[in-house]
Amino acid sequence: MKRFTAGAKLFFSNIKNILLFEAVYNLAANALVIPLLRAVLNASIRIAGYRYISNRNLLEFISKPSSLITILFILLFASVFTLFEISAVVYLFSSSLEHKKTRLGDMFFIGADSCRRAFSKDNFQVILYSMFVLPLSKLSVMSHIITSAGIPDIISYYAVRKKSVLLIYIILASVALFLFIRWIFSMNYYVYEHKSFRISRKKSACLVKGNFFKTLIPVILWEISALLIFIAAAFIFSCIIYLLSVKGIISKGSAVISYISRIVLSGFSFLAVPVIFSFVCTQCRCASCGISGDFFPKILQKPALSIFYAVIFIAAALNIFYSYETRKNGTGIKMEMFNSTEISAHRGDCRHAPENTIPAFELAVENKADWIELDVHEALDGTVIVIHDNNFSRTAGLKRNTWELPYSEIVQLDAGKYFSKKYRGTKIPSLEEAILSIKGKAKLNIEIKPNAHEKNIEKSVVEIIEKYGVENDCIVSSFSANSLKKIKAENPDIKTAYLMSMAAGNFEDIIYADALSINSAFITKNLVDSVHSCGKEVFAWTVNTRSEIIKMYDYDVDNIITDNPAYARNVIESSASGNIFFRMFMYIFYSI
Repeated sequence: MKRFTAGAKLFFSNIKNILLFEAVYNLAANALVIPLLRAVLNASIRIAGYRYISNRNLLEFISKPSSLITILFILLFASVFTLFEISAVVYLFSSSLEHKKTRLGDMFFIGADSCRRAFSKDNFQVILYSMFVLPLSKLSVMSHIITSAGIPDIISYYAVRKKSVLLIYIILASVALFLFIRWIFSMNYYVYEHKSFRISRKKSACLVKGNFFKTLIPVILWEISALLIFIAAAFIFSCIIYLLSVKGIISKGSAVISYISRIVLSGFSFLAVPVIFSFVCTQCRCASCGISGDFFPKILQKPALSIFYAVIFIAAALNIFYSYETRKNGTGIKMEMFNSTEISAHRGDCRHAPENTIPAFELAVENKADWIELDVHEALDGTVIVIHDNNFSRTAGLKRNTWELPYSEIVQLDAGKYFSKKYRGTKIPSLEEAILSIKGKAKLNIEIKPNAHEKNIEKSVVEIIEKYGVENDCIVSSFSANSLKKIKAENPDIKTAYLMSMAAGNFEDIIYADALSINSAFITKNLVDSVHSCGKEVFAWTVNTRSEIIKMYDYDVDNIITDNPAYARNVIESSASGNIFFRMFMYIFYSI
């Protein structure tokens, strides 16, 4: 308990310098460094001969020498910038523990000097320490560059599909955690005592030896305590917004309040490094001086701590109460605060009816889908049919390709017999039949899956769209850039969406697409904002879990493509009207 109290005192006794330093540091990061690194990445993409990066050209891009040099440069620059912040903060706290005053200019000088020293033979490992260990604990602004690129989502995406990837990730994370704790005090010696990082690592390892868990557990408890304060602040701010809405103060100005709340709460993330290293410096001081203390805080040991936990409890209770009230009576807050995300039924309501059939489309409309996503191919006689695969084996049990049969034979196939007895006799519809069943009830997302046998499908799709006058109620999507270019050549007023598993680069160069339809596992808030800044929409596919639906909604994607539109609608409506405060907090959390 003594060390927790000492850590808190150390932090607050230096709060003025901390706030001033972090304000300048984060301003420089957001205004100069991050845009610079993005510009370098975009330049590298152009040098490699690409306009943007997607799943189709990612491996080719990475394999180019210029790309590897760029990636290493970005990692090196980010690590050095992170080292600058940590060094300045560690120097401030170490000086304070020695009862020495530190000026703001001293912090910047020490930060710069530590970065300069890092490029010597004995110190270069400190950059690797910053690069591979510190970002894993999300301690700095630079770590957010890595996380905002979607790396955690990419890892989880492949980890759940490949056990080998999951195993590698667990091993690497365990090694990183072990090294982080083993070398946790190394920065104190490297920065304040001006020792080489090689010696600093050894001195830190000596202090931690035999006390690994006694070092790890207090750090975890300290971070949890800081997180609880953050959550309490978010809840209290939510309560203020709720009270203002009840009094009618917030209406059209709610969007401004939301923006302000994001700025205010984002400020807490800027203090992540000072918060953790105020405790690390205290731990190092106690360990090196042989000072003992209770590692586990006791809630009744200090009245102030009891008050702290009471505030958290009350704030959480109020949030639960307000959540119940708003689920029952509504929020009273105008929903302009958040962008409206529409729902697309993937191949219709394919969870409850045969995919890409009229019953699936009708059921999706009943379940409040805004859009119907469907796939098209071209039959032997040129009829555009609605089917996902380029053969009938999976859905109708016939091992023939779509281009081998005329529609007169295709219409005889049973697309529902493998789904359930209820849908026996369901036919494979033509695109014209699908439009007639959907027109005026929902919009259409028509995905073209071109192959060598369907050379005129783009022209045929445009003709059908124009025939039924749904140009303003549809979008044509495809993984093929050439198909989208053909659509635009036939009718530039028809909206198009470029399907991508992942995306990076200059999206303005994708002039043939009005929207990007991206695998949800690779979507981040920064990516959505970047695409929106280019005047394009973001479609997320295929989103089926509650957590993913809420995350995409909070990211402000324009369209969620799901297999279960009724469930997605229920999640969004309950989230929007029933727990707007929690969503606001999560929106901010994912954005920072």
